[in-house]
Amino acid sequence: MYDLYTRNSLHKSSTVFPDVDLNIKKAMLSKYKLNASFVLSSGRSTDHYFDIKSLLLDNTDWSIIKDILIKDLKSKFPGVVYVAGSGVGGILFAMRIASCLEFNISPIIVRDSMKTYGLLKQVEGKYFHGSPRTVIVDDVVTTGNSFIKVKKILRGVGIKVLGNYAFLKRKESNFKCESFISEW
Repeated sequence: MYDLYTRNSLHKSSTVFPDVDLNIKKAMLSKYKLNASFVLSSGRSTDHYFDIKSLLLDNTDWSIIKDILIKDLKSKFPGVVYVAGSGVGGILFAMRIASCLEFNISPIIVRDSMKTYGLLKQVEGKYFHGSPRTVIVDDVVTTGNSFIKVKKILRGVGIKVLGNYAFLKRKESNFKCESFISEW
């Protein structure tokens, strides 16, 4: 197994070892893969689960992959300015991306429904009507239903969506979506 904690010395020479980024992705995926029976949010059953939320909450592992991930996101969506997330996984992913200040990407949080108190918002963030270059992000995509719902909400407040980006795209997913890692 690839030693995640030697990544810093190897990643600096990724032009010499172009498969280093792929090895890091594979190591992360295997570290956070759980083999047992699970029911996914789609209602589907599976014999394995990827605990991407735990990966996003782990400061050491996030520091190992963040540069590779954001480089990947920006290459797939040049000029991205906002990342919009919904649900725990999507919001956590959007906030992790936005926390990398050197990349100048701002978060947008989308609720399932409008708040019934306070400012009564369904969409939070420093966006404006017609905000360009927004990418919807989520931790895992299987059916794509959460992306579809979030896109509809964002369009309703005048935000233009460039596309969808998942940390992990499960192999059974037929949803058109860019991803950092595709299950193989």
